[in-house]
Amino acid sequence: MSKWSITIDDYLKETDPNTKEHSLETFFINKTYIPETDEEKKTFEEFSLVSSSMALTLVLAKSKGFISPAVKKEIITELVFQLHQRPLEYERYKSVYGKSEEEIISHLFDKLLADFETQNVDIDHQIDMINLVYKNNPQKRFYVIRLLFFVAFADHVFQFDEASIINRFADKLNVDKTEVERIKNEVIKEINFKMEIK
Repeated sequence: MSKWSITIDDYLKETDPNTKEHSLETFFINKTYIPETDEEKKTFEEFSLVSSSMALTLVLAKSKGFISPAVKKEIITELVFQLHQRPLEYERYKSVYGKSEEEIISHLFDKLLADFETQNVDIDHQIDMINLVYKNNPQKRFYVIRLLFFVAFADHVFQFDEASIINRFADKLNVDKTEVERIKNEVIKEINFKMEIK
């Protein structure tokens, strides 16, 4: 099952029973984003979950002052998988960055990092695009928070600044605090499980 696959049971298990996003009614809401205005159409055409997610992970990674090899590897590994699930984004990037998904993500990482150095990345705009495209799809917003936790834990040191950044992004992405805590605990369990089977 891909990270984006979800059954009704998964949906109910993954959402807080006290939130409106838990009810079965919301399971049947069309999650597909349909732009209504010309501006929304332009945003939709420009949007890339891979690059928007990567931009947020870079803010988190840079909060330590430098990006460790373990953190860079985690970002690239997670987003290679995500690109594999997103054929339209892959087609858009392959003409610029190459055919291999890992090569594309590595080049995109280097480009975004360079853009950060010249302060050429508007994080609020990236968040606004995620919120617009996934306003009816909380699972996609949960994915971004999950990705941030994996990046934060990649070097086995979870700092106060990282927690603060994740909470700030979660708030802007309309992800409830109880969901953030649930996602964090799931990530910790998954990391511990991976370490046990090594």
